[in-house]
Amino acid sequence: MRLMPYPEILIKSDKPIMDSPVHHGDEPGTSSRIGRGDYGTGIVYLPIKANQSTVAYVPINCTSESYMFAYKDTSVVVDGLQIVLEVDHYLPIQQGSQIRSDEDVLIQIIHWPNIPAFQDYTISPR
Repeated sequence: MRLMPYPEILIKSDKPIMDSPVHHGDEPGTSSRIGRGDYGTGIVYLPIKANQSTVAYVPINCTSESYMFAYKDTSVVVDGLQIVLEVDHYLPIQQGSQIRSDEDVLIQIIHWPNIPAFQDYTISPR
């Protein structure tokens, strides 16, 4: 149980930004209650507008996967590499990737903690 106050975050920007709180899962007991224990787990969706340069943040102190989706064939530039992302396909995204596309895209980030190392739901009969 963490008794100290959480650090505060201040963000200053001259342009509109999007912020989403994401729990890394590296401190047990610091996230919302799921099942029988406290776990930092979740799914985050990050919409990116056409011709908007974005850096995708992916949690690192946990197990995470992130994917980019497009609703139609889209030209995407990821870290300087131009790729055509076809409709009904996905593109894995890495931590800190610089992303720009000619159409709107959606990034999905799925994350769950590394603690405990073995995670499973077991229902024992009574």
